[in-house]
Amino acid sequence: GLCRPWKKGILTSPSLSDWVSLECLYLDSMHQFWSNGLVGQDIGLWYSMLKQCGMESHLLLRWASIGWTTLLGGPSPQECFNEKLFREGADFRGDADTTLQTLPLLAAFAREMLLGQEAMAAANEALWALVDVTCLLQRTKLHPRDATHLNESIEKYKQKWDVAYAAIAGARPKFHYSLHLRAQIQKYRRHIDCFVGERKHRVFKSIVAPRLSRLGCFSRSTLL
Repeated sequence: GLCRPWKKGILTSPSLSDWVSLECLYLDSMHQFWSNGLVGQDIGLWYSMLKQCGMESHLLLRWASIGWTTLLGGPSPQECFNEKLFREGADFRGDADTTLQTLPLLAAFAREMLLGQEAMAAANEALWALVDVTCLLQRTKLHPRDATHLNESIEKYKQKWDVAYAAIAGARPKFHYSLHLRAQIQKYRRHIDCFVGERKHRVFKSIVAPRLSRLGCFSRSTLL
């Protein structure tokens, strides 16, 4: 008979049923928001609206050059606003660290430069609501009890997002997944994400790359 792919998964394997269950899976907020997640989608939609209003990406670069700096390392504002990372009709192309830095910069740009742009009003409201969600998420790393208000913040963001983009884009499953983060943080009484692990992988691969000719094969096996 035919072999159904879903029967090969760890959650459906009879031999692993006593070892792993759906309840033991951990949702990673980094991948839900910053790594090919909701923030990248929102930045891409916001940028597309900006272009439709007749504005160009060089305005972002010019604004970023006025003296913004990072306090704790990571990509500079100029690196965040690299034109290669923005593409009309597509998600923001930065990695998780770059996306983390770019969102609040765009929110500040919107407050300072776009308040008089009525065509950008709904997109800006969604962007600012997303900043509130991500700031709250970051705060729960130090104060897990603050997760009590996380779902309210996410639902407020979703309402703003619907006003701005529901007519032109589809909501992704990560919207729903993010609503499980509060219960997860409360269950484990801490908020752990993949940022540290991803940075270590990057450093490790940068050291190994010059010594290994088939890094792609190596990374697939090592990072599983």
